[in-house]
Amino acid sequence: MKDAGDGLNYSLDSETLTIQYQEYQFVPDTKSLLIKCRKESKNLADKLSVDVTNFDYVTERNALLGITSCIAFGELE
Repeated sequence: MKDAGDGLNYSLDSETLTIQYQEYQFVPDTKSLLIKCRKESKNLADKLSVDVTNFDYVTERNALLGITSCIAFGELE
């Protein structure tokens, strides 16, 4: 995974763009994190000049560490 800054990491291969976005959240809010993840994944795809047909998203919460994260999987055209 490469660091894209501000809690965003990504991996790009010939078929898939994988993005991980995470935040420390005292009060878990996966909905707002998912909205940010969707926006950031589309922005990163544009920045990397890759065409993604569709993103699939998975969110999770680690209560012990206070981290809420999202992983976006995008299939390249």
